[in-house]
Amino acid sequence: AFNEEKRIAETLSCLKKQSYADIELIVVDNNSHDKTGLIAQQYCEAFFFAVFFFFTHTLQYSVQ
Repeated sequence: AFNEEKRIAETLSCLKKQSYADIELIVVDNNSHDKTGLIAQQYCEAFFFAVFFFFTHTLQYSVQ
């Protein structure tokens, strides 16, 4: 996701409501300049099936 602050929360909420039980969610913030990463990280911390990655300009990443 890149600069999706206005849409990321709604998108992740919809994914959580899916009836399919065997789901793994990987969210990647591509060095956004808004709050996309923060919002995504908060959702991933609340979902046991979600992992959050944050990419920097140098293509290094950290797993949250």
